[in-house]
Amino acid sequence: MSALVAALRKRGWVIRESTEAIPLLPDDVRARYPVVPPEVTRFLEQFDIAHNADENLRLNDLRAATKIVALTVADLLRAD
Repeated sequence: MSALVAALRKRGWVIRESTEAIPLLPDDVRARYPVVPPEVTRFLEQFDIAHNADENLRLNDLRAATKIVALTVADLLRAD
């Protein structure tokens, strides 16, 4: 993980790691649908701010997109 952060910082990314992880998905959704890779959620939960030097690519956008996809999949699976 630190190698990835170091590589991003070397390329000009601004990264502020969070002092505590903010859950990406509610516990009940995470428990019902464990197929969401925990590595992805753990990675995204570690940052308060992460964006490239031009501020046109943010990990928060990826975090939000991951949450939307996960909740949509959860909703679709619940319909069966």
